[in-house]
Amino acid sequence: MQNALDQKQVHFPANMEYDYDIIEVYRKVRKSEEPISQNDFYSQAECFLINGVKHPKLDLQNIEFYSCSFFKNMSVLKRVMKLPPHDKRIIIGELNKEAGSVVNEEDDDHVQCWLYKNSTLWDNNKFKRVE
Repeated sequence: MQNALDQKQVHFPANMEYDYDIIEVYRKVRKSEEPISQNDFYSQAECFLINGVKHPKLDLQNIEFYSCSFFKNMSVLKRVMKLPPHDKRIIIGELNKEAGSVVNEEDDDHVQCWLYKNSTLWDNNKFKRVE
């Protein structure tokens, strides 16, 4: 993302928030059995650049693909991600201003977060699996 920003290929949204209250969020992770790790918080762009996993609509010139997606409503997450009813790949936790900058529209259940380089959302049980 830094290269894309430096080359002015992408720009942060005007409605980005840097100072915000804690937001309770849900996220789908890759595997249900493994411990929650940094790998569970990669953006679509990072998944492609690190692992070669390409989202069908990946656009490296769209800043949204560099964000980490969260949802404020678990049923919306399940619907958007097309998950089965009892999927064990969902985690719940809290986003705070130390984790990253967000776009959090009040009328939308989707929260985009651009995690800071030193973010540690995956440490110290900040996120837990939904049972």
